[in-house]
Amino acid sequence: MVVERLGGYVRYPDGRKLLYRVGTGSMPRVGARYLFFLEPSPELDYSIVTAYEFGQKGVIPLDSSDQFQQYEGYDSTVLRTLVIETINKLGKQ
Repeated sequence: MVVERLGGYVRYPDGRKLLYRVGTGSMPRVGARYLFFLEPSPELDYSIVTAYEFGQKGVIPLDSSDQFQQYEGYDSTVLRTLVIETINKLGKQ
């Protein structure tokens, strides 16, 4: 599966690296564990709507808007359970 998110690092000839991003969204880190929310993308398989990193101190939202911050610090299993329950409820409607 291929996913994309606008932004990334630009490396200049002098060795400097500068993070380019759109809005307040951060980029996923290689090797970290995430819960991704994706949408179909015409160019690739999917684009990242948002994501939550499963860190040692709890969930860390990839985006900084208030709607995503409400889950900051949650235990990863609690957030996964909430998502699964919500999907199951929507499937029964």
